Amino acid sequence: MTTRPPEQREIEKGSGDGEEVGWPLMARQVFKRTEFLLLAPDGPNVPVWVELSYDSRDPLVVRAKFDRGTPDPVVWEFGRELLLDGLERPSGAGDVRVAPGRRSDDVTVNLSSPSGQAHFSVERQDLVQFLDEVYAAVPPGREWDGVDVDAELLALTREVA
Repeated sequence: MTTRPPEQREIEKGSGDGEEVGWPLMARQVFKRTEFLLLAPDGPNVPVWVELSYDSRDPLVVRAKFDRGTPDPVVWEFGRELLLDGLERPSGAGDVRVAPGRRSDDVTVNLSSPSGQAHFSVERQDLVQFLDEVYAAVPPGREWDGVDVDAELLALTREVA
C-alpha cells in the first residue's frame, strides 16, 4: 500500500504582519490520502483511495472522501473521537462504525446508508498518523477555543429572523 505523508495546511486568520500565530487564532487543516480495502462479500476485495481531512474550524469532525473514479466523490463526515475510539474497541452506533480489525494492524470501517452498506479495512498505522496530526492541530478539550460563540449565536438569530 502506498500513501503519501500527511499534508498540513495552515490558514492564518491573524493580522498578516508575518508574526507566527498558533491555535486558536489560526485555522488548521490536515489531509491524508490512504487506501481503504472494500471488503466484497462475493468476489475479490477492491482498493479505494480515500482522502481523510480535518479542519479546525469544525473541530469535532473528520471527513472521508471516497474516490469512485467519477467527478463526484462520496464524502462521509463523522466524529474524530469515534475514529480514535475505533482503533481500540468497537465504536459507533449509527451509520458509521469503526472497530479493530481481525489482524492487529487493521481497522474496519463500516458505513451504512439507505442505499446500502460498505465494509472497509484500512491499515491502523495510516489512521494513527492522521489522528496524531488532527489532535496536534486541536488538542482534546480545546475544540471550542477558536469559536466565537457570540458571533455564532448572532448569525443563527439572523437566519431565523
